[in-house]
Amino acid sequence: MGGSNTRVRVGRLVLMLIVGTLALLCTGGAGVAFVAYRDATEPDRSSPDVAVSNYLRALLVERNDVRVDLYTCSNDAALGAIRAFREEIEAREKQHSIRIVVSWGR
Repeated sequence: MGGSNTRVRVGRLVLMLIVGTLALLCTGGAGVAFVAYRDATEPDRSSPDVAVSNYLRALLVERNDVRVDLYTCSNDAALGAIRAFREEIEAREKQHSIRIVVSWGR
């Protein structure tokens, strides 16, 4: 009788150790996955020239206002001229039924 009771306790202990280890591994894996996803999707703002290039690409090439907002401050009043330039490009495209491609650099 005493032997079977001890086996049950040992079995429960082993089961709890396995479950605890799996829970820790899953929690750690979720943390690693979150950090990897954040690093892969975060916009590159490593230096001012990279941030400006990415901003211009989002504004003038991709024309994606959601991505544009990732590179602007809350006070973006100084960016009115470049936004007006994009609006002018879009107006001319519509007026002349053409597609204007913007590029810079090399």
